[in-house]
Amino acid sequence: MARVTTEQKMLQMATHNLRLRAMGHAAIGIWVQIISYIIEYGTDGVLVPGVGGAPSLAEIAAVGLRMEETELVTHLETYAETQLVTHDVAAGTIGLPGALMPSRKALAARENGKKGGRPPKYHNPRPQDDPRQRTAIMGISGGKGMAAETKTETHAPKLSLEVNNSLKAKPAAQDVDAVFRALGRKAWERAGFDPARDKGNWGQVRQWVADALVAGFSGAETERMVLEIVGRVTDRQAEKKRTIKHMGYFNDAIAEAIATRDIPALTCSTEAEFAAEAAWREAHRQWVLDAANGSDAPQPRLEDFITRARAAA
Repeated sequence: MARVTTEQKMLQMATHNLRLRAMGHAAIGIWVQIISYIIEYGTDGVLVPGVGGAPSLAEIAAVGLRMEETELVTHLETYAETQLVTHDVAAGTIGLPGALMPSRKALAARENGKKGGRPPKYHNPRPQDDPRQRTAIMGISGGKGMAAETKTETHAPKLSLEVNNSLKAKPAAQDVDAVFRALGRKAWERAGFDPARDKGNWGQVRQWVADALVAGFSGAETERMVLEIVGRVTDRQAEKKRTIKHMGYFNDAIAEAIATRDIPALTCSTEAEFAAEAAWREAHRQWVLDAANGSDAPQPRLEDFITRARAAA
């Protein structure tokens, strides 16, 4: 009988489990990603985020799922209620559901394997262990198994082909301009430039915006990331009594933040923003219930609720 792996069971569950299917395609995709992280970084079906080289919840949310950590926690609570994952908030663990957990026999076999396991009943001994041949077989000088001490290369090493990035989706120019108009002067002033003394040249910010949108950042995420990185570098240079002369100084730090998706978490600071977060939680729970009844409405985003609250303030 063919052995069925945990990954195969996961795909079967994603295809046939009615409770999971009722949540809609977006929830199924998020569930598959979470289960994959548990299999990859967990031990015996249990993942402790941020421990033993495992990514933290914030890293899983931002890098793996491109969402806020609070949104990921809401998903985990929903999956735990329907027994699609096990989530112990007090212990800070996430585990596979019972259908995907390894059996006691598999766990015992794994422990036995760590100790070396049981030797096979029939095997060919190595020459040096063979009682029929007490002398190990040695290579014959000049034989086929002997490698030459020096090897000559008749051809130059092949150059690897450059990655073709022409197929990457490019953001629309009007989208880049909209974010740039809102962000350019803010970033320039956050870098410590004085409108009365310095020339207002913040055109470099437009390239940062374009690169971030290509990488999948939203406009609000791009603004938070740029202001955070520019402020962080500016404050560090101010402590060293160094002057930043142009916006290009931040290019490397911005590029690294885009590559690592270093997006500051969306924080609530006013009563209106906390009320918006509570409204988003209720809307998200209602969305889960509607999705279970066949609705294909888009998933509510915390960022949209906070933005509307700030605009109304």
